[in-house]
Amino acid sequence: GTPVDAEQESKRMDNLKIMQSIIDYLQSNYTKSLTLAETSHYFNLSTFHFCRLFKSLAGTNFKHYLNSIRVDAAEEQIRLTNHSITNIALECGFNNIRTFNRVFKSIKGCNPSSLRL
Repeated sequence: GTPVDAEQESKRMDNLKIMQSIIDYLQSNYTKSLTLAETSHYFNLSTFHFCRLFKSLAGTNFKHYLNSIRVDAAEEQIRLTNHSITNIALECGFNNIRTFNRVFKSIKGCNPSSLRL
């Protein structure tokens, strides 16, 4: 390949490494109230660059990805524990139960409480 190809490949690998770090970071910190601004700052990226990188490599935006992690964790807890759904929602990084119910339903297609019936 030409030097340009090698350069592009190197850049692509760097981006994938950054993306893996971002995903690991989100998996470890989803219970905290993470914002796009704070997370992009943590990785020394502008929010613009962070969003572009994230969308191009994850195929979805930051907020949706983070919500998916949170909803998956909440679903597991709803199924495996008898903790209140409100507590689970708050533990999984949602600020309130209304937001949690809305996001959960949009991602899973059902209400969280229906998992308990």
